Amino acid sequence: MGAPSTDRRAKLEQNLTRILGRLQSAFRVLEGIGPLDQLTEATLKSHARWPEVGDALTTIYALSSSLEEHLMLLHVIPGSALLTATVEQRGFYRDTYLPYVETAKRLYFDTHVRIDLTLGDESPPIGETSYPRSNPDEYQRQRAEEMGIDLLSGIDLTSFMLDVYDRAEADVEDGVLDVDPAFYRLGRYVLDSPWFQPTRWLQNSARIGPTLVEKPIEGVPMWVRNRVDEVRACLVHDLHLAAIALCRSALEAAIIERGRTIGLEPFDVSGERTRKLSDLAYDLRRKRPELEGSLDAVVDYGNQALHAATKSQRVQHVVTPSSAERFSLHCFIHLRRILEVLYARPASREKNSD
Repeated sequence: MGAPSTDRRAKLEQNLTRILGRLQSAFRVLEGIGPLDQLTEATLKSHARWPEVGDALTTIYALSSSLEEHLMLLHVIPGSALLTATVEQRGFYRDTYLPYVETAKRLYFDTHVRIDLTLGDESPPIGETSYPRSNPDEYQRQRAEEMGIDLLSGIDLTSFMLDVYDRAEADVEDGVLDVDPAFYRLGRYVLDSPWFQPTRWLQNSARIGPTLVEKPIEGVPMWVRNRVDEVRACLVHDLHLAAIALCRSALEAAIIERGRTIGLEPFDVSGERTRKLSDLAYDLRRKRPELEGSLDAVVDYGNQALHAATKSQRVQHVVTPSSAERFSLHCFIHLRRILEVLYARPASREKNSD
């Protein structure tokens, strides 16, 4: 199963790179007209470059759904928590695409769709959402809700069929309805279980987003990637304490794996591990000062999740269900930033830079 998954991931990554490139070119056309948050239908259609701008809006509208679909598909392939992307692509995705894709899609509707419909007196026009441009996470959450409609419809249909069977069974003799009892029991068990929350899983997956690193993924050992994969799985399924603890584990694995390339030495001459994670994080902090806050967050919250018997008052916040979700996502965002730095460039260039 390893080879097919690897081949599928590679093809999806290639498509993702092409999609990002085309989206980036389309957004550059819009940025050539003016600030993205100030563009209107009137300014675009009266501009001399309108035909080019119209094509760019069409491209963004068409490819935004394709991009999100590819990211969702990659999320379910083992080893795909880390994705390869250039620094420029990563910056475009975070700083331009997420904050402004809905603006561009709304402009597409304003300039191309000649239907002025609303979904009620207080609903926004078609193509418009209410999320603030400064909050990409909220945009991703709302998109996940939209993308979950088809999934939820299929689940509702299955549930409806089982309900019909329940009602019919009360009125007819056994054996009249041709329903496999094993299928019925399994379906009823799954659909009625409190842990079965597919819409929630989809929302969580979209909120997490991809971790984009410059280093080819094949060069990142599986024992590092597996930990990042499992952090994602825990976040998707609302296992927040486990996610925090695994963030710490993934950080430790990445520092050990990259240690020698950035001048850190976790082992002595005999190959024995001699330095704790706190020591390695301290050394990395000195070499990469921009990571100080992220390193402190992942180590501190990870320690609190793993070692409940502590004098730190903040441990109470971590173990509280209402705050654990916030801390787990916060911890993962810091881990993602560290991984993007550790796997930003080939090892040979890192050696020369230090």
